[in-house]
Amino acid sequence: MTAKEFWAEFENYEETLRFNLNLPNTEKIHEPYNYLFSLLDSYHSGLEIILDFNKKKNKGKYKLTISCNANRDLFMYVNRLVDAAPSLSQWEIEAFKQAEFKVDAKLLSHPFDFDDFSIWPKDVRFTVTAWDPEKDIFDLLLLLP
Repeated sequence: MTAKEFWAEFENYEETLRFNLNLPNTEKIHEPYNYLFSLLDSYHSGLEIILDFNKKKNKGKYKLTISCNANRDLFMYVNRLVDAAPSLSQWEIEAFKQAEFKVDAKLLSHPFDFDDFSIWPKDVRFTVTAWDPEKDIFDLLLLLP
């Protein structure tokens, strides 16, 4: 299945998904989701879909997130599928789950003090310079003020 075919099927089926997302959790049925997951699997296995509807957070739109479960080899498929998405007034379509980074506020509110200088955690920046996929090891370059 191509990305264009996936979105054609999705457009035919999205009203059913919206109806199901509006049901209370106790009344939801799994068939609409199963069909959507099988469509995605027909496009490429290994991808996942996250559906969400939160009127306040999503500005009244239904949210469809397509992700690759942190499999870097599938980034291209996610991007290609999201790029081919049609403009649907009821839906916000995005690629990849947003990372959540939870840190104790106390840790960020105090500097790390050394003999000659202090480093505030909010000032530390980093970038990935290399990655060894066999060992799953990253080389990081830390940028300090």
